[in-house]
Amino acid sequence: MSDAAVIGATAAGPALMVLFAIAAALSRWRWAPSVIFIVFAQRAMAALISAISAPNDEARLSIMLGFGPWALFAFTVGLTGYLFIRRYRRDALGWKWIAISYAAFSLAITLVVFGDGRLFQLRF
Repeated sequence: MSDAAVIGATAAGPALMVLFAIAAALSRWRWAPSVIFIVFAQRAMAALISAISAPNDEARLSIMLGFGPWALFAFTVGLTGYLFIRRYRRDALGWKWIAISYAAFSLAITLVVFGDGRLFQLRF
């Protein structure tokens, strides 16, 4: 695989997530704050996991581009955090919204992590 293909494949996931957050931030869609929050929380969690264990997509891509492992994390988490805070303030969502969103996000991540070994064993 060429260097450009490796960079493209590595950048695809984080780039799409950031594009989803930007599109949601520009929309008047009812669920836009949830999409932005999920992208922000997902990128922040990816940074944390990358710090604890092996580098993930952003860290690998950042290293490939010569920026060091944390530059793209700073950009993606910073941008999505900014978009979320801006939308949160605009819509006056409140602490209950944050608590419910955090609980739902945590539950979803827990189900994916602990269900990962079983997901492909399901028979439809």
